[in-house]
Amino acid sequence: MLVVVVGDMLVVIVDGMLVVMVDGMLVVIVDGMLVVVVDGMQVVVVDGMLVLVVDDMLVEVVDGKVIEVVEGMLVVVEAILVVVEAMLVVVESMLVVVEAMLVVVDGVLVIVEAMLVVVESMLVVVEGMLVVVEAMLVVVESMVVVVEAMLVVVDGVLVIVEAMLVVVVEAVLVVVEAMLVVVDGVLVIVDGVLVIVDGVLVIVDGVLVVVDGVIVIVDGVLVVVESMLLVVEAMLVEVFDGMLVIVDGMLVVVDGKLLILVLGFGGSSSTV
Repeated sequence: MLVVVVGDMLVVIVDGMLVVMVDGMLVVIVDGMLVVVVDGMQVVVVDGMLVLVVDDMLVEVVDGKVIEVVEGMLVVVEAILVVVEAMLVVVESMLVVVEAMLVVVDGVLVIVEAMLVVVESMLVVVEGMLVVVEAMLVVVESMVVVVEAMLVVVDGVLVIVEAMLVVVVEAVLVVVEAMLVVVDGVLVIVDGVLVIVDGVLVIVDGVLVVVDGVIVIVDGVLVVVESMLLVVEAMLVEVFDGMLVIVDGMLVVVDGKLLILVLGFGGSSSTV
């Protein structure tokens, strides 16, 4: 252990960890991460991101935006949250982020190669699998809410079971006038609204894109209003009173017209 005293500043290097004591303030640098403890308040700077831990509450400041994690509830103010390759643990609220990248910027929620565990509310993201079971995830301003629903993303498959994708209803996921992106998955919504009531939407090895429109699935009926729906080389299954299946084909809905292109069969098409 190397101990150096410079003026009133105590500098200690232990196992490659730099510890500096300045005017009663403890400063620790671990793996390039700056940690400051002031009057029992922990301040962490990670890649230029300021994180405060006050009374077991994680308060994160990014570009002047404030993020709070209180009792297992994630609240994003002004919709900017960035956690990049960092381990953040808040014991009381049970939020653990390990080697994760969680980004909420201007209504965009992105989880990439993340392990996000919120124990008490049972929100788990492990190796690309997103599972929300009887949990409440609230992102204020960007309008992403999951309450008592089950949302699963596994190997590019998005499954929503026993949930209602509408605005302000119990068992709700709300995506309104925002972009919802599941990276390495299949769902992208840009400036549109996706509503599923009493239905199941499954997309396998494909891409679902909704641009400037509304997709509604009610009691087994797929309705597309003034939008473009693209399912490329994918299987789209909607079950309840009916089934829509597309295998190795392209489904395009433009201005209310349904066009199905069956690939591998001479490019044949039909219009409904």
